[in-house]
Amino acid sequence: QSKVMVSGDPKNTSKLLNVNPITLTEDGGKGAYAFSSIVSGDYFVRYIYGDTTQTVLVNDENTELNRLLNTEAASKIGAVDVNSIVSNNDNKYVSTSNGNDGFVTTSDDKVLGLNNKSFNGQDYKSTVYQKGIAQDPTGANRLGIKEFVDYDNQNYSENGQISNGTNKNVMYYYNIAKGDSQKGISDAKDVEAFRKYVNAYSNGETQKSKGLRNEINEILRSFEKISTNTIAENGSTWNAQKQREQQITMLKELMKETKMVAQSGVIDLETEYNRTSVEGQADKKFRFNTWNSGRGDTYDIGQPPKNTAADTELVNTVDDLDLGLVQRPEAQLKLTKNIGNFKLVLANGTTMFDAEPGQSVNNLYFGKHNGHTAEYDNDHPGEFNLNPKGLRLTNVHVNKKNGKNTPELVQGYMDDELMDGSHVEVTYNLTVENVGEVDYLDNQFYYTGITKDNSDNNKSKTSAKTIVDYVTNSFKFDKDSQNSDGKKWTGRNKDELIASIKTNNYKDDLVNRVYKDELSGYTTLLTTDELSAELVPQAGKNKGNNKATGSLKLSTLVSSTKNANDLVYNNLAEIVQTENSLGRRAQYSINGNQKMANQTVGADAISEIDENDNRYNQFTPVDLVNPAEIDADSAQKVVLLPPTGENRNYIKVVIPVIIGLSIVMAVVITLSVKALRGKKE
Repeated sequence: QSKVMVSGDPKNTSKLLNVNPITLTEDGGKGAYAFSSIVSGDYFVRYIYGDTTQTVLVNDENTELNRLLNTEAASKIGAVDVNSIVSNNDNKYVSTSNGNDGFVTTSDDKVLGLNNKSFNGQDYKSTVYQKGIAQDPTGANRLGIKEFVDYDNQNYSENGQISNGTNKNVMYYYNIAKGDSQKGISDAKDVEAFRKYVNAYSNGETQKSKGLRNEINEILRSFEKISTNTIAENGSTWNAQKQREQQITMLKELMKETKMVAQSGVIDLETEYNRTSVEGQADKKFRFNTWNSGRGDTYDIGQPPKNTAADTELVNTVDDLDLGLVQRPEAQLKLTKNIGNFKLVLANGTTMFDAEPGQSVNNLYFGKHNGHTAEYDNDHPGEFNLNPKGLRLTNVHVNKKNGKNTPELVQGYMDDELMDGSHVEVTYNLTVENVGEVDYLDNQFYYTGITKDNSDNNKSKTSAKTIVDYVTNSFKFDKDSQNSDGKKWTGRNKDELIASIKTNNYKDDLVNRVYKDELSGYTTLLTTDELSAELVPQAGKNKGNNKATGSLKLSTLVSSTKNANDLVYNNLAEIVQTENSLGRRAQYSINGNQKMANQTVGADAISEIDENDNRYNQFTPVDLVNPAEIDADSAQKVVLLPPTGENRNYIKVVIPVIIGLSIVMAVVITLSVKALRGKKE
């Protein structure tokens, strides 16, 4: 809800007139309201969304996030009862500018949204402006202001700021008669200056460290996901109070930095509808601004229907002034990491294995890497589709076939006497794909849904500015031995990946600070911008540049060992910094929040357990790390098996291998039996 305050002097905040809203019931109580007794003048209606918990949070008390926020009364964190503000004529607007930071209470002192979706300013935008109404480009409108025809300039914005209301070239005129001719359309649209600021913040452009990194991505998801970094400083025990305080801080920043403002065109509001003649105005059919003809024959603002009306009822009403919101196209990158070549050279220089995926080599099992998947629908319902059929990203699936308990494998067998002094070299191939939705850069598309240019040059692009690779300590990295597409890997340390350890500025962090202890155990940490090309979405029949590739070569010397755990090699990578042309966050992932293995513990430190156990996502050096989101990936686990029958501790390594090979054999046997039966019949 809101209200109108009219001031005679913009520099003077004294009130000349307060107008409380009249709640309407014609929309079933979903929030429609009206203002009456407004003096004549030129007005626009401003809509603000994403600035309070009413539009940012959902109205479900049982979500994990809402349960956390409401463990204490909302009033204790300074939340404001917006209904009491309006009814008491208090000019205290609920926003970050006056201390309450957008937190609004419900009647039972809780913080909840009004809707079943979060209408935050990062994910939503104004929909098509006055769809179906032709805009007059002649400039013959009242007030000397054109209707909306100049998509790049008529957006209430000047020099990156909202207009001060004196430049008619950046305004647009609201034609009352045209507006009344179409019901339920959007009569307001986003102010461009606010959208540009939200985009800049979301891309990290307002920070010292440019690009979308972990902290800002956590903030952009704070309306639906509890942040990764809310763990007590003294260990791995969850601290509920700190967790709640951290989440509230993030939500306040989300509302402050991503709130959006939409405005109607300038409305020339007169006291009476007919300014030239009073004859016949008493008849209800001539008073369409207050009479809802064709909609049940009722008055807009609650008067009982009459055949004639008194002079006091001859008012001018601007009816059905709406703002429609629509979800912005989603952005998402997918990372795939698989072994492209496995090479083993014996101490005498003989090459025992030199294989690529799909090759059949004696004593070597080379398992396939499946990778993550993205799904698109064929018919996206809704009033306005930002993308054609089949181009809406509906879901993503993390590759569950490659996990801690059932890893994909590259497994070799070699005699013990050949092991000493042999050299293993693994080449990993990395691919970044844009699996997001198509969006366009031009304002015409933003405000009308029809682009002026559908070429790749006008499409929003997403890039992986930084990828981190967690090199297991049993591997070595040699920059000089890299392939041509792997020359940009650079060694990093913990303080460079988690800069807040020294600067105390979490927005500088590439990796979430909760993992500082795990990072300390790694001998080698690498980052690259080799795959940072600007990528267009691959959805539909797009033939543009939608993927970037690179490689990483790691090696080690093998020795005869009494512990088979020393012959296991894993590798994990994650996209930790991104950039999108229109400041869109990743829809299904958060940069830098992937847990990595603890290189300082033994293989037996964590027993093998199922995914319902809270230790399931704890990883030792011999564990393949379960990717949590599609912007991270673990390649196949490499295992060298010594001869069986010797007194070696390799049971935990061999079991997943046996399981994997048994599945393959079972499939082959089943198919063979079916084929034989078919022949016999």
